[in-house]
Amino acid sequence: MPEGYQAVREMKKIYSALSSGTPVREAEISRQLTDILTSILTVGTAGEDRAKSPSAIEKSVSYIGEHFTEEISVDQLASDAMLSPYHFIRVFCRETGFTPHEYLINTRINASKYMLKNTGKTIKDICYSTGFSSESIFCTCFKKKTGTTPTDYRNSD
Repeated sequence: MPEGYQAVREMKKIYSALSSGTPVREAEISRQLTDILTSILTVGTAGEDRAKSPSAIEKSVSYIGEHFTEEISVDQLASDAMLSPYHFIRVFCRETGFTPHEYLINTRINASKYMLKNTGKTIKDICYSTGFSSESIFCTCFKKKTGTTPTDYRNSD
């Protein structure tokens, strides 16, 4: 399979889903976009460490995209990637530009932004359905990442 083919295939899936006019699952679109960006970042990398790591990091990114509503630990992700937690964090950061925790929080915030704009769920329901352990943590993270509260975000244009 030629390099970059997976990204093209995923973009076609997203285009088809969006152009069909049927409701889309934001989590699925988010996972596909993450896969596209990851494959673009890892195409043509060189060196032994980079040759092994992107595959492990791609799997971790996909896992986060599919399981962001659950409790996820760095130790669990590192173990799955067969790396020490410290090395895993360094490699993950180098490949994605974020620590695993930042990436998880960003994924949860993006999902919550979609839900705020496209569902009638309460802030509390959105908080728990996107994997946050409490409303206060959710609201604090949301405001830190977006500069606004969840309620203000929902009411904005």
